[in-house]
Amino acid sequence: MPTQVIVVPDAALASGFANAFTGASTSRTLMLPELRDLLAALPADAAPAEYRDAVVARNALAKPTADSRAKTVRFLRDRFALNPAVPVFHS
Repeated sequence: MPTQVIVVPDAALASGFANAFTGASTSRTLMLPELRDLLAALPADAAPAEYRDAVVARNALAKPTADSRAKTVRFLRDRFALNPAVPVFHS
């Protein structure tokens, strides 16, 4: 069975969506508990670097290794942007 390729329109790309079919977009989980915990750990106006720092440096999500912290922040950023300047983040 051939794989259907869906191309995200330019307007959606400008809002923070992506055409990538790798990494977080192929995972089977949305990581909603991690997103909820991360949002609770930071102020609503936190900068993108603060989200990364909270996960990687401060281990706000209690991940067991540096590698899992880096992967978690990468997946969360791929799914939810973690940037207040990107419209998809506000959804």
